[in-house]
Amino acid sequence: MLEWLITGGAFLACVGLAVLANHKSTEVWDEPRPRLIPWRIVMVFAAFGAILAIVHAMNLAGFETGPDKALLGRF
Repeated sequence: MLEWLITGGAFLACVGLAVLANHKSTEVWDEPRPRLIPWRIVMVFAAFGAILAIVHAMNLAGFETGPDKALLGRF
């Protein structure tokens, strides 16, 4: 049960970080100094982390994922 809670928490954290980064990256920036955090890159990595959490949840549910279990086989 703890694995599901950790996976769900990681998924929610990644989605929340992606939403925050999307909001921050679209703000109008009027100050002459540059931004210190590249929010678009943070958003991409957070979305990737959310996808990894979904795949991990599928593995916890008993569905085997990976190239050997693909629909069309291994390329």
